[in-house]
Amino acid sequence: YTVILSPFNIKLWLLDLTGIAIHVPPKAIRGGTPTRDIILTDHMSHPMVLTLWGEHESEEGQDIADMIHTQPVVAALRVRVTSYHGTYSFKNHLQKS
Repeated sequence: YTVILSPFNIKLWLLDLTGIAIHVPPKAIRGGTPTRDIILTDHMSHPMVLTLWGEHESEEGQDIADMIHTQPVVAALRVRVTSYHGTYSFKNHLQKS
């Protein structure tokens, strides 16, 4: 199924996201929390940024960074969608259970 994101109605969306990881910049610290951006492409080759926070950055983020040369498929569940100057960003702040 396809999700169409309207720039006029972004407040807080939670959705499932799947894409091919194509780039992983070095990790960063935001507000005292380690983060890592994962650059993904969707089925139409549109770039997306998935930001992993906290333990997701150090575990899953490092795993993806270690295998980025294989362009792994990444699936993220219940990610928060935000928009900044027309660019959509996907973030996972959820704790592991």
